[in-house]
Amino acid sequence: MIRVTVTRNENQTIERVVVSGHAGAGPLGFDLVCAGVSTLVVTCVNSIERLTGLHLNEVERDGYVRFDVPQSRDAQLLAEGMLIGVQDMEREYGAHITLRTMGKNK
Repeated sequence: MIRVTVTRNENQTIERVVVSGHAGAGPLGFDLVCAGVSTLVVTCVNSIERLTGLHLNEVERDGYVRFDVPQSRDAQLLAEGMLIGVQDMEREYGAHITLRTMGKNK
């Protein structure tokens, strides 16, 4: 199962995103859930860096990605867009992906 964990601060902006695990929804190279989540995450990271010029603190290895989201409005908007895609995937493929939000309440 793919686990997406989002950490928000007291203002409810995104501080960190962690994606771990494997979907197991298909054979290696043919897993649509894994491909979808990977595309969302890679596009988010690349978009933040290329469109805002900000550098992300990112750790990536097999089955694991973690990145801190800058507090700029543009970076936050791009990260929220990624989360919309993850939420949609969770609704459709909930047996293979879960989204959890952690953080401080106002």
